[in-house]
This record gives sequence, C-alpha cells and structure tokens, in this order.
Amino acid sequence: MDTQFRFSAEGQLPEINVAPIGLLMVSFVGRAMSCFLPPKTLDQCPKPKCSATHDGCCPTWNDEFKVSKMAANTYDRPDLIHTCFKQGTMRKMAGMSLTGVLWYQGESDVPLWPIYECRQRQLFSYLREISSTSDMPIILTLLAPWSEGCETVPYLRQTQLNMGQYQNMSVVTAHDVGLGGSIHPPDKRELGRRYALEMMRLLALDDPQISATMAQNIAATETSTAVMERLKPPEVDRCVVSTNTPATIACYFNEKIIKRATPSCVVTGWKSKLKQIQPRTKWCCEDTPFEVSGVNSTEPAVWLPAQNATVDGNVVKVVIPTAQTVTFVRFQWDDVPQCSLYSVANDVPVLPFLVEVASG
Repeated sequence: MDTQFRFSAEGQLPEINVAPIGLLMVSFVGRAMSCFLPPKTLDQCPKPKCSATHDGCCPTWNDEFKVSKMAANTYDRPDLIHTCFKQGTMRKMAGMSLTGVLWYQGESDVPLWPIYECRQRQLFSYLREISSTSDMPIILTLLAPWSEGCETVPYLRQTQLNMGQYQNMSVVTAHDVGLGGSIHPPDKRELGRRYALEMMRLLALDDPQISATMAQNIAATETSTAVMERLKPPEVDRCVVSTNTPATIACYFNEKIIKRATPSCVVTGWKSKLKQIQPRTKWCCEDTPFEVSGVNSTEPAVWLPAQNATVDGNVVKVVIPTAQTVTFVRFQWDDVPQCSLYSVANDVPVLPFLVEVASG
C-alpha cells in the first residue's frame, strides 16, 4: 500500500488546494495492451507480428512470453485477450465521473511496437467515450529500462511519445529511473514527483484559477505561463553539424541542462537471455547517450556512438567518431540508458529524440 501511495503522486501535490485525488486501479502484472482493450477494438489495428532489431529476438521472446504454441508468434495470447478489461475495473468504469487517466504499461508490447500506437489510440478513445469527456487528460509513462528489450524498447518509447501530440495527452518518463535493467524502477517517489509536475501543468492549462494559484504558491515572482513552461521537460530546438576537425554536432535546448549518470549505471552487468546480442563495454557517462548516422534506419549497425559529450548551458556538443557523412542524431536510444540530460530548473530529464541535423 505504501508503494502504491507514493507512486500515485498524491503526496507530491501539497501546493495546490483542490479536490482530493481518487485512484481507480486497473493493474495486471505483465499484460499486453490487447488484454486491456474492450472487444472489437483489436480489429481496428493491423494484425500483430513480432518486430525486432535483431534476428534472434523473436525466438527468444517466444520462449520468454511462452506464446509460441498458443498464439503462433502473434504475442496476443488467446487466453488473455480482453481479460484485463472483462475481469478488472475498466469494464465497470462506464458512467463514472473520470477526470483523468494515468497509464503505465508496455513491456509486453515491445515485440509489437509497430502497432502499439494504434492500440493506444483505441484504448484512450474508449476511455474518453465512457467518461463523456472528449478531451479528458491522459498521462502516459515512457517505458522504464528493460534488459530483455533486445534494443527494441526505444521504438516502443517513440510510439508513446507520439501519443503526446494528441489533444490533452502528455508523457512522463521512467526511462532513466530503473535499476539494473529491471522493468520495475524502485524510485517510485521520483516518478510521483514527475507525475505531480505534469498534473499541475495540465490543471493550470485547464483552469485559470488553478493556474493563478500555482503562480502564487510555487513561484510568486513568475507568471502562470512561465510556471507551466518550467514544469515541462527540456526540449531540443535543433542540432547542427560542424566541418571542424574533428567534426562535431551541437544540440541546442530551450533551457539550461546538466549531464549525469542514471541509477542503472551503478550495475556492472545484469542477467539477460539476450546478453549475447547487446554487449556493453562502457558504463555510466563514459557511454555517450548520443548516436549518429547517415540514414534514418532501425538497423543498429548504421548508428555509431558519438564521443566526448560536453555540456555548456543549454548546448551539448559531441564529436563525430569517423569522417562519415552524418545527417541524423538520436539521443537515449538504449533499452537501459546509462547517462542522461536533466533540466537545471526542475531536474526533469530530456526525453529521447531523433532529429535531422542541419549544416553549420
């Protein structure tokens, strides 16, 4: 119970005197999105098929998820489809007064990442329909570190980030708070803090009175707009490649940032059935969180780690490892991130990104 309370972020909202928070738990252990979807919604998305960055991943996942004989490699176990919906709280929510959704799920959908965004849309459309609120706020959680992800977890995280582009949907990240590749991060209090920041931002966007209260209680010298902006994660404005020797890439952010190791960096190794596919020789911030490539591809071999990441205010510079032409840079493209960038103002991490670089 203590963990659930801390995870709820209720204890992280002392500054705002609004209605009490009530949570309806719909959690099931290790279930894919197909378990939570109501009947008939699965037909609205493409049929599931395993997709991974390495040939050896799908057979290993088959064994791990014990689905090879039951579902013919679809990863939608027939005995689990819709069961979380039918047996849990979600089916009983129709007619309730829902004011928001906090969604934290996804590791069982990593093999199905190409259709995960479609399935998210189906679920959240249903929840908004039964709540009779077409713009009900929905906060998604970016998947935590997972050592069994076979270098495919970043692609599922991108589908989660894409959902943040829809009306009144936003993303809070757990990608940097895990420990040793476990999908369940132990630092629930930090996640609660991040949920609280995002809740405050969404409340302020929706209610001018709450926005004014926030501006008074959190930072009396700032406007409510400034407060809302300060609650958001840092964003990359642009990345520019230079022709110096050695060639570098400079990424400019909208606020000052710092670089530091994630909790996972303290682990010198972890047990993984996919260990032979994802070797690691560098740890913590020795392993730069930036990679570069001449093409935008899901093939890991075309991406090379950048070198010597340095931070100066709101600018990060990395050295291009070879003389190859670089047109794309990506950040935090790792199942278990070792090093990250954080806001100086609120300690919220930069979210993973992939951008095309400009010429300097």
